[in-house]
Amino acid sequence: MAKITKSKEWDKRRKKNVCKIYRKIRLVAPTNMTVLVLGENGTGKEHVAEKIHMMRKRMLVHTWGGNVRELKGTVRSAVLFTDGDVITADKLEFEAPMLSGETSLSLKNEEMEKKKIIRALEQANGNRSLAALLLGIGRTTLHNKMKQHGI
Repeated sequence: MAKITKSKEWDKRRKKNVCKIYRKIRLVAPTNMTVLVLGENGTGKEHVAEKIHMMRKRMLVHTWGGNVRELKGTVRSAVLFTDGDVITADKLEFEAPMLSGETSLSLKNEEMEKKKIIRALEQANGNRSLAALLLGIGRTTLHNKMKQHGI
């Protein structure tokens, strides 16, 4: 009976560690970063390298046509709308690049703007200064937007 319990515990730890590794593979695969896989013989280094390589080949490439400020705004927006630890491609808004005069909070419609403000306030636990920072706008602008949307 003790062997069965030990085996189950070992399997649980192993599955947990494998999930961590695959999460890291998913994070690094779409990047152009150089990855050094270290480990003892027989630990699956080749498997990890192969997975990264396969996932990298299948990723769609998107060239960024905007400037750094616009990229920063897009990433902030993705962070606001991501519940977990990983930002997925569907959270990144690549379709329409911002015009040069727009800020990261400029949106196509008012409802989306309201959702972003609410999400930023939730992320900041109600701290308006932090929420404004997350949105890439000033605290006064956030206050005016909240008033405008009835938040």
